[in-house]
Amino acid sequence: MKNVMSRILLVILALGILLVSAACSNSQPSSKTEQKNSGKKPVIAISNSFYGNTWRHQMVDAYEAAAKQAKAEGVIADYIILNGDGTQQTQMTQMNDLILKHVDVIAIDSFSPTAMNGVIEKAEKAGIKVLSFDSIATEKDNYKLNFDFPKFGRDMANYAVKEFNGKANVLIVRGVAGSAPDNDMYEGTMEVLKNQPDMKVVGTVYGQCTTSVTNSQISSILPSLPNVDVVILQSGGDDYGAVQAFQTAGKPVPKILANGSAEFVKWWYEENKKNGYTTWGECSTPGIGSVAVWLSIALANGENVPKDMIMPFAEISQQDLQKYQSMQPGTIVSPDYSKEWVYQNLLNKK
Repeated sequence: MKNVMSRILLVILALGILLVSAACSNSQPSSKTEQKNSGKKPVIAISNSFYGNTWRHQMVDAYEAAAKQAKAEGVIADYIILNGDGTQQTQMTQMNDLILKHVDVIAIDSFSPTAMNGVIEKAEKAGIKVLSFDSIATEKDNYKLNFDFPKFGRDMANYAVKEFNGKANVLIVRGVAGSAPDNDMYEGTMEVLKNQPDMKVVGTVYGQCTTSVTNSQISSILPSLPNVDVVILQSGGDDYGAVQAFQTAGKPVPKILANGSAEFVKWWYEENKKNGYTTWGECSTPGIGSVAVWLSIALANGENVPKDMIMPFAEISQQDLQKYQSMQPGTIVSPDYSKEWVYQNLLNKK
C-alpha cells in the first residue's frame, strides 16, 4: 500500500511539474517576443521617383550619408535606397517592393502630388509610416516635408520686377515636368507676373533641373526670341546650362537668377570680377535628404512628428560668392542638416 501511495504521489508531482512547465512555455515566447519587438531597430527606405539630375543625386547622397551614420550608431538596422526613371510605373513598383519587405518608414520623393496616393495608403494600411518630401504627395495621412515652392516662385519674380523696374523680357525655365515643386514654383512666378503687363514672358522651356537639358532647350528656341533681359529658373542646378546656351549662341548673357550650382556661382564670381555682373538667387537644398532620414527614425520610434513641415531655402547673394568658391563641381549650394538641426527646427520648434 505504501508503495502504491508513493507512486501516486510521484505521478501527481510529475503532473504538477509538467503543468507548471507548460504554463511557462505558453507565456515565455510572448514575453521574449515583446522584448524583441520593443528593442527592434527599424529599417527605413527612400523611394525617389527621378534620378536624372544633380539635385536628386546630391539629395540621395545626403540621405545615404545620414543613414550610414545612423546605422553605424546603432540607431537603425538597415536602410534601402530605390531610384526611379521619372515614370509613375517605376515608382509604383518601388513602393510595392518596399511594402512587401515591410520596412518601418518610407520617405518618398513623389512622381506627382496624386499619382502615388493609392500605394501610400496601401503602405499605411500595412503599418508602414510614409513621409513625402520635396515633391510631396497629397494623401491625407502621410507626413509632409516641403519647401514653400509658391514663395520661391514669387521671390524670383519679385526680384526680376524690382531689378528691371517692371519692364523686361523674361525667359522662364521650368523644372521636372508634372512634379509638385515645378507646378508650385510656376504658379508663384505667374501670380506676380500677371500683374506686371510690361514683364513679358517671351519663352518657357522645361530644363528638367539639368544643365545639359536646359542648355539644349534654351538653344532650340533662342533664335526665335527677342532680346532676353532676365531668366527665371524654377528648379535646381540648371543655371549654368542657361549661361552655356547664350554663350553658344553668341548672345550677351542676361541676368540669370541663380539656382546654386557650383559651376554657376563660380562663373558668376569670375564675371563679377571682370565686368561687374550681378544677380541673386535661392535654391531648395538637396540636404533635405538627410533631414528625411532623421524624421524617418523619429517616426519609427513613435515620436511626435508634425504632419506638415517646411524646409528653408538657401539664399545666394553677391556677398556670399566668396564662400562658395570651394564647392565641388556637380554640386548645389546646401547646408548640412544634422540630427540636432532637425530636432531644433522641425520637431521641437516653438
